[in-house]
Amino acid sequence: MTTALPHELLGDTTRIDYDSVRVGEPLPLISFVVTPGDVEDYRQSVGTPEPRSSIATMHLLAITLAAITERMPLPATCVHVGQELEWTRAVEAPAEILVRFALVSRRTAGGAMLSAFSLHLATVDGEIASGRILLTS
Repeated sequence: MTTALPHELLGDTTRIDYDSVRVGEPLPLISFVVTPGDVEDYRQSVGTPEPRSSIATMHLLAITLAAITERMPLPATCVHVGQELEWTRAVEAPAEILVRFALVSRRTAGGAMLSAFSLHLATVDGEIASGRILLTS
């Protein structure tokens, strides 16, 4: 697997305070590059027998979540509840991935706060995936 996170933040690189994000607030675009070497490192680490040039969806999701949490660190009490993503197409490396995310709802019940974030992944050629990620804290 990659030894360094292969991404560059675009625009304002100020850290986002998770608890201060408001529903509908536009959050900065995040971008990272996945190289053929990253794809090969991932393939070897998970034991896929044949080399490939396309980026595995789990690999792409893991890098995306790492890039988001680097920009917006999660509270120690935060737990990833799940995600619902629809993948539109495969992406060949090398590729620059553009990530848009926003808080779409937040509610408190029973002392816990449930937050839903929209997530959109794209390249310059168009959408890769869209959906939402659910977190509780």
